[in-house]
Amino acid sequence: MSQSVKTSGSLGETGRRIISGLILAAFFVFSFNYNGFYYLFLFLFVIFFAYIAIDEFYAMVSLNSTHKPYRKTGIAMGIFLITAIWIYSVKSMYVPGAFLYNYKFAYYLKLFELNFHTITFLTLFALVYAFVRQLLRNKVEGAIYSIGATMLGLLYIPLAFSHLFLLNTMPDGTFYIWLVAWATVMSDTAAYFSGRTFGKHKVGFAVSPNKTWEGYIGGLILQTSSTLLFYFVISKLFRVPEITWPTLTIFAMLIYIVSVIGDLSESLIKRDSGVKDSGKLIPGHGGVLDLVDALMLTIPGSYYYIIFVRHIQNM
Repeated sequence: MSQSVKTSGSLGETGRRIISGLILAAFFVFSFNYNGFYYLFLFLFVIFFAYIAIDEFYAMVSLNSTHKPYRKTGIAMGIFLITAIWIYSVKSMYVPGAFLYNYKFAYYLKLFELNFHTITFLTLFALVYAFVRQLLRNKVEGAIYSIGATMLGLLYIPLAFSHLFLLNTMPDGTFYIWLVAWATVMSDTAAYFSGRTFGKHKVGFAVSPNKTWEGYIGGLILQTSSTLLFYFVISKLFRVPEITWPTLTIFAMLIYIVSVIGDLSESLIKRDSGVKDSGKLIPGHGGVLDLVDALMLTIPGSYYYIIFVRHIQNM
């Protein structure tokens, strides 16, 4: 444990971590398994945590600089982007006879088509707006930092979070969320225990100097094995999509690599900001970014891998 128990009545770091993790997991599982009201609960879940994560990010990058990002602009554009992608993801559910269906609203909804051009427009609009804000301040100093930090917060968090909607509403999406969640959690767990047990040779990352080659390699082996075992057991108990073992092995390894990158990326931001945790919202975990740093990359990564595999299979 990272901290010892200070009082006899205290749960300790591990206890708080487990309890808060289980509570959050319960809310998360309910939100993506309950499709009533067009996955409204999932939308609210994502919006809530994305808002906090963006706020944590902007707070961190403001600590060691006299120049600040445009916090309100980033948060507003982030929420708008997440909402737009949520609407797109549930649009196919909005048919005659559906809850709150309205013909006029359905007509206007057809005009909304999320694609490369939409994402590009929203991103460029946010960039131009940040430039305008800087120009209106009539200050030259810190322009690159303020605008750059604002855009990084927009791309790093909302765009990544919103892929949860796309993954959830694709065929067999609920299963894939379970799969990527398992693979991501096991990535961190396997690397941690492998490093503690076998770790001798340091990788040499400035952002995380205690990481070892044995931890990373052992973690990859254990995580891949556990993901294959997870699929084997689940496929015997439930009806799940057929995935070849080579495809699943590559999937597990991809999730592991991306998970490591996600973890190190947030550590990079925290070290540059001079903080240990991104926040204090979640007992035993720290902030929202501390909890979902890996998932913010593994969810988009898994989504595009599945899309790629299905495209190859249909050729």
